Amino acid sequence: MRKKLIAVALLAMSFTALAQTNVPPAGLGDFGNTLLGYFSSFNTNYDSTFRDNSFDLWTGASSIQGGRAPLVNDIGLSYDVWHPTMAQTNSGTFITLGLEGVVRNSGVAGSLVSGQGGINFGVTVHDTRLEIYGDGGTYATGTAGLFGEVGLRVKKAVGLHFFLGVGAGAQFPRNSQVFSAFGGATF
Repeated sequence: MRKKLIAVALLAMSFTALAQTNVPPAGLGDFGNTLLGYFSSFNTNYDSTFRDNSFDLWTGASSIQGGRAPLVNDIGLSYDVWHPTMAQTNSGTFITLGLEGVVRNSGVAGSLVSGQGGINFGVTVHDTRLEIYGDGGTYATGTAGLFGEVGLRVKKAVGLHFFLGVGAGAQFPRNSQVFSAFGGATF
């Protein structure tokens, strides 16, 4: 348990140190530098976006490389089952543990592609949340089958109850890469 706490503390300190330097690396180009600057700078006016709310509801699109449907729509919901109190988060940095569910379909009038659910672990620094997630799910199209998905999401507050985010993950046993962009609300 002590090793896990040390690892979490090191991850939080590394994330904070990276964000405080705010020096974009060379070679990313204008878009990459803009994106990195956006996710590594903080607006303390939006500290309450993730701190004061336990539910996140989001929708977006995912590209699943090598998946049954290469481009899908996502609808996700997560709930922080462990969330520190406001008195515990005066520094603006805290961790959470949550449950989540994601449904994917292949278009507005498309068919259901998959459903999945699992856990997430989040580190929040002011208005930015870094989440590591692990889900289990089932495919609904073609030959049904089970899969696992692990990945990383970054959520950035753009208002007192709204956020934008990006994510990257991998599905197994098919070894499909998942890249996501989404927007959502907290409540």
